[in-house]
Amino acid sequence: MSYAFEMRDVCFSYNSVPVLEGISFELPEKEYLAIIGPNGGGKTTLAKLMLGLMEPDKGEVKVFGKPPLEFKTRIGYVPQYIDMGKGFPISVYDVVMMGRLGRMNRLKGPSEEDKAVVDGKLELLGLQDCRKSKMGELSGGQRQRVLIARALAVEPDILILDEPTSGADSPMQVKLLDVLGELNDTMTIVLVTHDFSVISKNVTSVACVNRTMHLHKSPEITKDMLDVAYGKGMDGQCPVELIAHGIPHRVFPEHENKESDA
Repeated sequence: MSYAFEMRDVCFSYNSVPVLEGISFELPEKEYLAIIGPNGGGKTTLAKLMLGLMEPDKGEVKVFGKPPLEFKTRIGYVPQYIDMGKGFPISVYDVVMMGRLGRMNRLKGPSEEDKAVVDGKLELLGLQDCRKSKMGELSGGQRQRVLIARALAVEPDILILDEPTSGADSPMQVKLLDVLGELNDTMTIVLVTHDFSVISKNVTSVACVNRTMHLHKSPEITKDMLDVAYGKGMDGQCPVELIAHGIPHRVFPEHENKESDA
């Protein structure tokens, strides 16, 4: 089997303070992984290790069997920060075109193919009408969609998104999640979020991260996973109450006897 990502006993610390410990997992190609967990639990750090933006203190990270930086042109990344360009006069079109820099001839500038790819990603994300707008003129949700379009302009084999629905209203969240479900037909998707409500029915596996990781290789969230990610305070709560997009789940024992009253 071909793996998009592999981690072996990965550990990482900031200023000697452990953030991630003993992370080991394999993610096959064309999977759709949701990484969930509390703020400050290490989700973004894990994503940056997967991207090769940071080196682990211990352990090994591989992308398609090699170090991440050897495949940086095959990975699209949507960062959590949505204020890019807010005070800088750069257009939506130019931001999305940045995604083509790794493929275009920089001496000749964008080719017709580059322009066609950018136009297609703008259309996919519903950004055609604001292509000439400056980033500072957009709402937070629109800026986030621009960053997703930029990542897709790379034409990646892997797409990593850190809180991609931040700033988007509910209808746009649903649209974005539908788009990601369609993209999963052709690429590996890794969605990082602390918000259960944005986990879609298209997810194929779920990882709970809070310093350590618990990976469930099916689209369900169990009590054990919630205990790992959020502590024992989740006792007695059914994940049905936390999940809005129909992800399959395993009902807690406490809930099984109450289904007739629900």
